[in-house]
Formats: sequence, structure tokens, C-alpha cells
Amino acid sequence: GPPLPTWDAMSHKKDHGGTHFTSWAQELRAVSVGKVRVHALAFSADAKRLVVAAGDALLVFPVTTRGAANPIWRVDAAHGGSLVHALDMCGDRIVTGGADCAVRVWDAATASPVGCFQGHTAPVLAVAMRAPGAVIASASEDGTARIWFTRTGKCTHVLEGHDGPVLGVDCATHMECVATGSSDGTARIWGIGRRGTGAREGNPSNGMEKTPAEGKAMAIAPDVVLRGHVGAVTCVRFGAKRTAGLIFTAGEDGTSRAWETGAHFRSGTGASRKREQPTGPAGAGSELVSASYVFRGHSGPLTCIALGEHAEVLATASSDKAIKLWVVREGGRMARSLAGGGVVTAVAFTAGHTTLAASGTSGGNVKVWGIVPSGGAARGPAW
Repeated sequence: GPPLPTWDAMSHKKDHGGTHFTSWAQELRAVSVGKVRVHALAFSADAKRLVVAAGDALLVFPVTTRGAANPIWRVDAAHGGSLVHALDMCGDRIVTGGADCAVRVWDAATASPVGCFQGHTAPVLAVAMRAPGAVIASASEDGTARIWFTRTGKCTHVLEGHDGPVLGVDCATHMECVATGSSDGTARIWGIGRRGTGAREGNPSNGMEKTPAEGKAMAIAPDVVLRGHVGAVTCVRFGAKRTAGLIFTAGEDGTSRAWETGAHFRSGTGASRKREQPTGPAGAGSELVSASYVFRGHSGPLTCIALGEHAEVLATASSDKAIKLWVVREGGRMARSLAGGGVVTAVAFTAGHTTLAASGTSGGNVKVWGIVPSGGAARGPAW
């Protein structure tokens, strides 16, 4: 078929909305959390707090205009001394995943632990929380993803099908489906709210004990397989609002891809576009979807991605020490390259705000950025 559209961050120089792409982002503040890897970042919904998973610790910083960059609270050995690999925040709850194979939930105001979910048999590498804080998805080195219902603490679904560690996970807004990325080179989409076309009843493969009153966790096969990256898929994100119907992936091959899924995953019904029957071990009832766009420009593997500005600005982070910002809208794709201050291992946007992003590195450096995608000066609070 014809080559996929490509937007090259090294050479694309168009203007958008009267603002040249080299002038619409600014570093506002930098802080060090010690000589440890920043594994993940998340802003609170009001953009007043930034949560950081660094080494084996969990920290919450104020996002303010004055004063020292001291954390509001810090929990060392948050996972019993094991590394904290992942975090997400929803409402007044923070969820983390750690090398101790556990998923833990925290009260964002007090740092008190409020839940611990066990079932994975290897480190938890990614987490996502929705509804708000009622449902958690986790991805693990054991090759599975799991869905947890926080009010009962029970695993409701086990997502099986990847041929390697699951490195990334994200949930659609209303939890009708979950996306995962793996070292096996694929991303997969799983129907949850509608139980998936390939759903099958069964017990989790790790033999987690259950009583009749608890019911059985449902083992789910993927509905859709996204194949195109060369090497591992390190991160996945659902589009929303202006990018609804797209799923974004990050790859070890240094590219990010946007996959057009059409109405299938906006509403949980209907058929996806650009589909064909898979020839590999995708799972019964699954479909293979082709990438719609490829974003190139990094010289190293991508470690993570994030969506901001009404889910229309894509940030890609890489081991090449750069963060690249892409405006994802019809008729124009352009990028801005930012110096991450080291190997960039985490990136996040404020939810519902257009002005702030954060990045973290393998050496413990955290930066907050002002983002102005459509003109004007960087504004908003900074440390």
C-alpha cells in the first residue's frame, strides 16, 4: 500500500495559528529529586500538585509561583523498598505499581495507603485509573494486564495474549476498553464494558484464590492487534475530545504512531476502520489495525508519551534526551523539540489545562514547562 504519512520533527517548519513551532514552549522550573530514576509523573486535576514516582519513593510537590521546591509529602519505600515503576492519579486517589508485583492506592491529601491489590506474579510496570478512582488497569512483566474494582479490591478481568512483558496500559474514558503495549512489538485493544468479541470465561493463569461469592475473574482475549512498530511498544494512550478515535503508541524503534480506530472504540460498538484478519497469534476474534500516522524525529527509543491541550498535543519522550511536541489536528502536524536534561523517562500534561507539562529523567531531574500551542507567552504557575 501507499507509505504512511510521516511528520519529521527535525525538518518540519510550518507555522500554525500565527506561532512558529520553535517559540511555543518554555521551561519554567527545574528541580532534582535525587540521583534516582523518575519512573512516572502525574498532575492533580486542579494542576496544583505534581506527583512523582522516583526510585522507591512517592512524592507530591506543590505547583506554586513562589518558595522552595519542597514536597508536600514523601513516602519512602512506598512498595516495601521495591522500585515504584508506575503511577496515575484520579480525583483524590493515587495509584502506583511496583517491583513487588503489587498495585497500591493512596490518599492524595494524606499519603495514607488505602488499598493493596495482589495477583500479578512479576513487577507491575504501568497503571491507569478511571471513574474516578473506582477502576484500575495494571500491566505487568508477567505478560498480563488486569482490571481491578477498587471498592471490592477484586480483579475482574485478566487480559491475556501478549507474548512478552506488558509495558504500557491505558483505559478509555468510560472503561469500555483497555489498550496495552508489549515487548512483543504489538499493542492490543481489549473490550471490557462490552466484554470483548474474543472474551472467554476462565480463571486467572496465576491461580489467584477466589470464593464463590467473589465470582471469577474473566480472562479476555484481545479484540484488536496493532502491529507496525519494530521492537517493543513502550507506552499507549487513548485519544480523547478532538483526537477521539485515535490510539497513540510509543516504540523502541524511536517512533510514535497514531492508529485510527473509528467508532469502534469511541462507543464500544460497530467496526474499526482499516482492519484485516491477523495471520499471527493475535487471538480468536481479533482484528489487525494499520497505523494511520507515524511521527519520526527521535534518535533513540521512546520511553513514554502524553496527550495534552484537549488531547490534541502529543508529547514524545526518548532516551535521546529530547521531548518533542506534536500538534495533532487535521491539516497540520508540527513539532517542537525540548531539552529534557537527561534521558527522559517520564512526561505528563495537566488535565484540562493548556499551559503546563512536566518531564522527568533517569538522573532524577524534573522540569515543568509552559506550553502555548496557539500563540502568546507561556503562563501559569511554576515552582
